[in-house]
Amino acid sequence: MAEIFKRKIVKLLKHADYAPVKLAQLAKALGVSSEDYPQFKEAFDQLRQAGHVVIGAGNLISLPPLSGRIIGTFRANPRGFGFITPLEPNSHGDLFVPPSATGDAMTGDDTKKNREESTHGDSP
Repeated sequence: MAEIFKRKIVKLLKHADYAPVKLAQLAKALGVSSEDYPQFKEAFDQLRQAGHVVIGAGNLISLPPLSGRIIGTFRANPRGFGFITPLEPNSHGDLFVPPSATGDAMTGDDTKKNREESTHGDSP
């Protein structure tokens, strides 16, 4: 059950419309019953210990910000640009790679990239 809760938590936090909430509100948004709450809390604690979720100001829960090094899978677009889908969930989602930075990368390539910029939409 903990694995199911982990997937649900990360999926909700990755959603574009998600606004950070406290743990009880997160449980309510996911429809967690009072009898399942201990398992939900355990799943959340595991995600937090692994660094997949963070508790910020006001005890609001969100995905962690991007780190300096991005590891993920590259997806090319026929128009020359691409995206890197990070292996670790983060608050920014997929990263845009402009045509000038794709090099010889092909769809499905595993990528490791140091990130110089911290804003979404910049090249990694």
